[in-house]
Amino acid sequence: MREVLPGGADTLLDTASMAAAALGAVRDGGRFVTVTDVPQPERDITVTRTFARMDREGLTTLMDMASSGRLHTPVAEVFELDEARAAYEAFSHPHGRGRIVLSVSR
Repeated sequence: MREVLPGGADTLLDTASMAAAALGAVRDGGRFVTVTDVPQPERDITVTRTFARMDREGLTTLMDMASSGRLHTPVAEVFELDEARAAYEAFSHPHGRGRIVLSVSR
């Protein structure tokens, strides 16, 4: 992250539970939102813990929104299953906006 933003990110949302390991990517005065416990850093960073829960109704609503086009999910690139390595490389070295999709053709 520091290679892309040498001064650090203004805000970082940690949904991968990286916690303290991800704090280094946040600039002094920035915000860090995480799904796990993390000690308050020694630098001037505001830390907030957020909670999420599985919700069948909510997931169904999101699925319906996505399939009807009301929820826009930008796609950067689509890979077939036999291109999984290339998909991983694209995910590991992002160069634009959008999701990397791994497709299983039927």
